Amino acid sequence: PEEYVGERFTFRVIKFEQNGRNIVVSRRALLEEERDKAAAAFLETVKPGDVMSGKVVRLAPFGAFVELASGLEGMCHISELDYARVDDPADAVNPGDEINVKILSMEHDDKGRLKLSLSRKQAMDDPWDKVAEHIKPGERMEGKVIRLAKFGAFVELIPGVDGLVHLSQMSYVKRINKPEEVVNPGDMVTVVIKEVDQENRRISLSLREAEGDPWVLAAQELTPGTKVTGTMEKRETFGLFINLRPGVTGLMPKSKFRDSAEPSALDKVAPGEEIEVIISEVNVNDRRMTLSPGDA
Repeated sequence: PEEYVGERFTFRVIKFEQNGRNIVVSRRALLEEERDKAAAAFLETVKPGDVMSGKVVRLAPFGAFVELASGLEGMCHISELDYARVDDPADAVNPGDEINVKILSMEHDDKGRLKLSLSRKQAMDDPWDKVAEHIKPGERMEGKVIRLAKFGAFVELIPGVDGLVHLSQMSYVKRINKPEEVVNPGDMVTVVIKEVDQENRRISLSLREAEGDPWVLAAQELTPGTKVTGTMEKRETFGLFINLRPGVTGLMPKSKFRDSAEPSALDKVAPGEEIEVIISEVNVNDRRMTLSPGDA
């Protein structure tokens, strides 16, 4: 290339023929020899488990190549770049960065070349070691949904530390069958910390508690004797289920029909129709509410 014209390099002669009229030189052969010498010297001074400094030389979709000695590189897989989830190596490191890495393994391939497996995250402080300082049961925290599973959603609370919102903890208002009915990866959500198991690296979270229990709020407004309008949800042989607030449904027993000025009218109420009722009893712990006809 033109940019190298005038510069001096060292080469190895690999072919000398016809009394010097045909000479072939190779810089690659010399570099490979230097690399082999560097690898041999490297092997004498380091071992798996050692932590050392290296320079990021290039990125690949699956990780980053880090130069530890002249001409000697190792691979840091994307899963070993950080405790936090990394989807693109460029989100964690860039070419030219000086980083500390831990040597995981040192092997030779079938051509005798040294292969190094590295970890950046294992050379860093483990964020789980300080979880008790930052994450406490009962607290509200904002986090990022990083992935979904059949049984719930994983939310990252601090870099490298995530917890699980089980399906049962997603909503007070309705039954959730799939986490994507409520959240998607990338969503920022507010959760309540329910339980922290630092030893097993598990944190239980609740979305519904962060939003508030509708029954607690309803109990403050829908006290016995209060007249309110609801929507008939379902008819059963023993009475009518009437929705009063999102997530709050009460029962008007069949035995209460006779208290109405027009009992026969209650037999004709269809699902979706509005109906006026009076709150008779409220049991927040059992999530039960007994209703009476509004014209009783």
